[in-house]
Amino acid sequence: MDKSFKDMIPLLLFTIGAGVASALMIGLVISRWMGEELMSMENYFLWGFIIITVGILISLFHLGKKQIFYRSILGMTHSWLSMEVIAASLLGGVYFVGYGSLKFDIKLIDPNIILMIGGLVSLVLPLTVGMVYNLE
Repeated sequence: MDKSFKDMIPLLLFTIGAGVASALMIGLVISRWMGEELMSMENYFLWGFIIITVGILISLFHLGKKQIFYRSILGMTHSWLSMEVIAASLLGGVYFVGYGSLKFDIKLIDPNIILMIGGLVSLVLPLTVGMVYNLE
């Protein structure tokens, strides 16, 4: 296998994971809107959190200097890559909060608000991923 292709495998897996996690959230929003759920919201949130977290962790293997991974978010105002990292982290956070609020019966946040935020982030994440690849 070509070394350059091996270096791109983590990015490929992140891209697939981000797409699946976004589609899962959008599927949840649509199924709730239509009144038909294929599985419980708790399971949606759990699987979404696992998928996006694994994708983010795998993408860290692509970084040249793993100790300074935090610098990937510092250029938020001018870097699509930074926005991609932030959007993926936000989606992971939405899944985490959604799962935690349902699993532990925390009534601080209405699940519909979580879905609305998650749906918006799920629309932004694929856009940022596409812009990163568009600029290369």
